[in-house]
Amino acid sequence: MTNNTTKHQDENTSGQADSHLRQRLEQAVQFISQGIAEHGLSVPLLGHGMMQFATITQSFPVPDDVECTPGCTYCCHTRVSTSIPEVLIIAQQLRLNLEPPVLTQIQQNIHGMVEHGDPMRLEWWLENKTPCPFLDDGQEQLCLIYEIRPFTCRSHHSTAATACEQGFEEHRAMDVPCYPKLQQATDLYSTAFMIAMRNHGLTSFYVGFIAALDIALGDDTAAGRWLAGQDVFRNAEIA
Repeated sequence: MTNNTTKHQDENTSGQADSHLRQRLEQAVQFISQGIAEHGLSVPLLGHGMMQFATITQSFPVPDDVECTPGCTYCCHTRVSTSIPEVLIIAQQLRLNLEPPVLTQIQQNIHGMVEHGDPMRLEWWLENKTPCPFLDDGQEQLCLIYEIRPFTCRSHHSTAATACEQGFEEHRAMDVPCYPKLQQATDLYSTAFMIAMRNHGLTSFYVGFIAALDIALGDDTAAGRWLAGQDVFRNAEIA
């Protein structure tokens, strides 16, 4: 009797959480769509939305048993999937805030990964322990784009750093223990961008962050052409 009651309560709690996540997703899509209706579609508008969503995710309470700390970089050696708007926002911020020689070096590093590696394939990252090009190679090992990092990066967390280390050292993906609802509550903002863009008639799907960023940084017309409805990022699509 007690076990059945507990199971029923757990199912109710899970159902309520799922309903809350769906509501958050719908609100996020509506927020983006309303912004487009009022101000027109542009990368700065999408950037405003991303910052609003990032502020929301920063308010989420982090459980005490989450073991992530600055400088722990195991999750910075894997393929990141993201929405196209996030890629365009990050590319624009890099162009606005970096000195030309620094931007050129980053472009070359990213293009080199695409040209000589296989960043669309998860196994390539794991087999080679490939670091994200935005991972500072200094002693502190910090993210160079932390304030504008993709939502996938924001959502990732672990309650067992040893599992992360094991996967890194053994060159394989691991089922890292975490709080799925916390992860989903952050990831949904990438999904919101995807849905809102699709509703607006644009090609919209998950892309590999590095492959898509190579397109966005390597072609000054990429953002404008995508906003005009062209299928610019198909080669970076994650099926």
